[in-house]
Order: sequence, then structure tokens, then C-alpha cells
Amino acid sequence: MGIVINTDLNSLALPESDLKWLNFVEKFDELLKANSNYKPLRRTVFEMVINDSVSANHSSNLRKYLSKSKSTILRTLNRINLKKCDIIIWQDIDRVYMWETINRLQSLVKDSKQYSTVFVKPSLNHTQLHSTPIPVYPKFQKKVSSNALKFTELIISSFKRDNCEQLILNLNNSFLEYEAYLEYFQYICKLVKPKLLFFTNDQYLPSAAFAFVAKQSKIKTFVIQHGATNPFQYPLQANKLLAWGKKDVAYFRNIGIPENSIVLIGSILHDEFCFLENNRVDKNKILLLSNGNNEERNGVLPQKAYEWLDKLKSDCGEKNEYYVRFHPSEMKKYRDYGRKFDLTLNHVSIAKAIELSDIIIGYVSTSLLESALSGRPVIQILSEGNPNLCRYHEDGIALGVHDYSDFKSIVEKLSFNVEYYRATSKSQNNHVKNYFCYHPVAGNKLKNEVISDICS
Repeated sequence: MGIVINTDLNSLALPESDLKWLNFVEKFDELLKANSNYKPLRRTVFEMVINDSVSANHSSNLRKYLSKSKSTILRTLNRINLKKCDIIIWQDIDRVYMWETINRLQSLVKDSKQYSTVFVKPSLNHTQLHSTPIPVYPKFQKKVSSNALKFTELIISSFKRDNCEQLILNLNNSFLEYEAYLEYFQYICKLVKPKLLFFTNDQYLPSAAFAFVAKQSKIKTFVIQHGATNPFQYPLQANKLLAWGKKDVAYFRNIGIPENSIVLIGSILHDEFCFLENNRVDKNKILLLSNGNNEERNGVLPQKAYEWLDKLKSDCGEKNEYYVRFHPSEMKKYRDYGRKFDLTLNHVSIAKAIELSDIIIGYVSTSLLESALSGRPVIQILSEGNPNLCRYHEDGIALGVHDYSDFKSIVEKLSFNVEYYRATSKSQNNHVKNYFCYHPVAGNKLKNEVISDICS
């Protein structure tokens, strides 16, 4: 079945990269009708065929990881003498938001104590792998299966790629890796017999393959929303998506995720965020939360934000202090630009960075929501003709500005009008609750309505 969109795509104002994904899914899913076992390869094939972003080197590294590394999950099972467990928490992408979510989930499960849990952190860094021999790990077949070769040909012909010797090699390597993952995870599911699997990603390998095998084994699988909504979370590989808030549920439904596959649970990551009273002394501390990681999606906004902050510093001088917090994947040119300001705050948590600041500036960061949740006024920089990936200003969570003069005026008003500052903070804090349902007890809801229901 192809993609089913419940709303006009134009009304979502998606950037070109997002539309490319949705169009690819529709076309790729036609190929899957006769090849449904390859569903977990959607994102891998997209990156290779559409974005040309996976090299032979990458495939070689993954192949080395699969064939030589010792299994973290089996090592954990051996260490605690466990043959079966209730819950597996799987995390294979090294991103701060995902790790913070997983750490919170671990704490929740450990607090319950009645559930046996295995937490898995695979690593491509072989120097960090345990030296204890493990009897079972993925092994490669020497040759790609005939079905995989036929599917590779189908992909090449369907997407009309020319001069594609390297692409074919990459695809064939991926099929070898994928088939090894399938065999590996089938063994794990048979050995461990978990009742419940948690992921923060179910689109990339190996998570996508694990979710696929688990569903075939009748094991419940949940992927946890870990950041701002985007179409790359569609289609689900897991059984259910744990969503943060009502706005997110509406978005996911509109891009085609069935409503009965979405569970409104809140954000376990944000339970500990609370409204902070502002105790400003002397200078205002203005924090730019940058997302200079993807110019195709973010357009001119990163450059515009840095230029405005630079001009504000020039115009207002010593009245303020100017801070920047980079996206974990911030491009070098923006990191170099950002270091000219008073302080960069990547050495502290996002919660601490917000607490240290008085006024928050950004354009698409999920951290703008966290700022409003923490009681800090948020200014969202907008740009004509640029897709508004996060429409926080339309939801009362941010003050939207298109030009510098309005931006400067709002900063000055927030800086010197205490009543306006307080009113803005409280208003934005009230509106942000639509993004964080069940705050601050999402963790309890997850334990009581998901984990207990399945594992008891």
C-alpha cells in the first residue's frame, strides 16, 4: 500500500527534502508489494538512491561491525545469567536527545524493579567492545541472495539511475548486512523472548530490522518520539509511536500514520522541566539556539539568526550578554561564526543553558519548546519563502519576527518591561502544554499504561 496522506501536503509547507522522502515512500512501497521483507530498508535505500549519501566505505564499516563485534545484548545476558527478559531497550544512534530519552526510560524501568531489562548500546568503535568471547554474532553470506539481486535491479530500473556501479555495490552490501541482521535478531527474539521493545529510531538499520523481526515474533514494539515532528518518522516499523502532545498526534495522523498506531503519552524526557522564575540582575543574557545543521531544510535561517544576533550586539553593546548553543551537528562555518559571541553553552545540558539565559532566540529547534516550558520568553525568527518547519509562533509559543527592526524592538521590550516579560513567559508556557501532555507525569503514565499492561 502506498502512502496515505490525510491532508494537503502544501498546507504542511514541507521543505523539498521532506517531500522527496514522502514521494520516495509512495514509489518504494509499490515495489514492496511483492517484496515486503525489505520494508526495513526504506531509509537506507532512500539515502543511497535519492541522496547519494552512503559510500562504499560506510557499507564496509557496517559490515566489519556486524562480522567482528561481540554482541552487547548477549554479553549483558551472560553477565546477569539471564536467558529471558521482559524488556529490551535498544539504542543505536548516538544523538544527545535520543540518549537522554533512553536514560530516562532506563530509570523508569529500574525503579519498577519487577521487570527484567536489557539495555543495548551497539558501538562501531571496536576499541570499546568487551573482550569476552560471545558464541553468536551476525555472519555474512558470501553472496547476495537471488531475491536481493532482483530487488536491486528493480530499484535501479524504477528510479532510473544511470552509471550506477557504485550504487549497485552499496545496495548489495546493504542486503548482505540486512540479511545478517534478520538472522541475528531472529536468534535474539527466540533466545530472550522479550515482551516489549523500545526504540528511539525505527527507520535506520539495525533498529528497523529489529522492529521488523520483533513484530513477526508477536513482540510489542514502541518507538519513542525524541524531537520535533517530521515526515521521516513515517511509515512506522514499530507497532506504536509514543507521541508527546496533541499537536504531534495531529501531525503524525496528517502525514499518514494510522491513529490507532499513535499513543499519546507525553514526553518522559521533559517531566523534570519546570517553570523557572526569572531573577535577572544587571545584563540580559540572550541565547541563540542554533540549528545550523542542514541548509536544505533550514534554508537561510541559520545565517539570518547569526547576522541578527551580531547586529544586535553591535547596536545594543554592553546592555546584554550574547550566548549561542550549537546543534550537535552544527556546520563548521556556523560554529566559527558563533564563537565570536560571549559564550557558547554546549558544555552544559539544554536545561541548564535555558536556566542561565533570560531571552531565547531560535527558528526550528525543539529547544524552543523547552524554553517556553521553562518560562523563558521565546522569539522565533522567520523567513519569507522558507518552509516553516516548526510553527511555534502560530501556536502562541513564540513571538514570530520577519525583519530585524521588529526583532530588536521585541528584545528591548522584553529587556526593560518587566510586566511584558512576565506576561509573555506565562502565556507561552500555557500554550506549550499542547506539546507536552501529562507534564510532569508522563513517566508514570508510560509505566502504568504501557509497561505494566504488557509486562504484567
